[in-house]
Amino acid sequence: MVYRRLVPRRMQKKIHSRLIDRPRTRMIMDMFGITDSEWSIWSKEYSGTMEMLEKKKRKFKDSKDAGSIHWRQGLHLYCLIRKLRPDDMVETGVASGYSSSIILQALSMNGNGTLHSIDYQPDNEKSKVMPKVDDVGWMVPKTLRKRWDLVIGDSKKELPLLLKRLGSNHRKAMMHDALHPCIDMFMHDSLHTYGHMYFEYETAWKHMKKHGVLLSHDIMQNSAFEDFGKSKGAKRLLIDRNFGLMVKA
Repeated sequence: MVYRRLVPRRMQKKIHSRLIDRPRTRMIMDMFGITDSEWSIWSKEYSGTMEMLEKKKRKFKDSKDAGSIHWRQGLHLYCLIRKLRPDDMVETGVASGYSSSIILQALSMNGNGTLHSIDYQPDNEKSKVMPKVDDVGWMVPKTLRKRWDLVIGDSKKELPLLLKRLGSNHRKAMMHDALHPCIDMFMHDSLHTYGHMYFEYETAWKHMKKHGVLLSHDIMQNSAFEDFGKSKGAKRLLIDRNFGLMVKA
């Protein structure tokens, strides 16, 4: 969605304030201890991030959304990262890098954390969300890339390898021999088939720290999100009907 067209600048503060009274938003704020004051401050930061992304997106004429998530989903994602201050977050599915930029901006404002992203390089002649001359993550500003670890490849292969690498780093840091949980947050936004979504959830969950947060986009594509959450007894919340989260107890 094009945030600038949906929400004029003069209306952004009012819209963000009204979201506090939205039941789903209030449930998420209460669950993670986000105060009204924090929401207000982080909403203003997020508005600035969206303006920056919209300016960059105008150079891409072949797609209306450049693979972007809805502004409301992005706002909740941004505020969660600002609150939880993850050391390591993993996402699958980058495309233009719209949501990656939102995550990286939140990490930058935290002054802490690394985003590890996985995506394959598509055939840009056929892709609906990639410009013909640029690569995966073309929208991510250079100023945010120092916190970005981008892995090019299929997540079916690369996700286990990435988590093994991160786990090894954590074991060395903790002088630990056993399997050590290594990620604080995980977000799925790659291939939305039941088997692939369930695979990514299961793989990430094994390496997720206690109280870690798993987020997933396009959860209405199939029942993988609901089925996996039930199998783990995890509390699940919907940011909206197509974007959900669950917490590892």
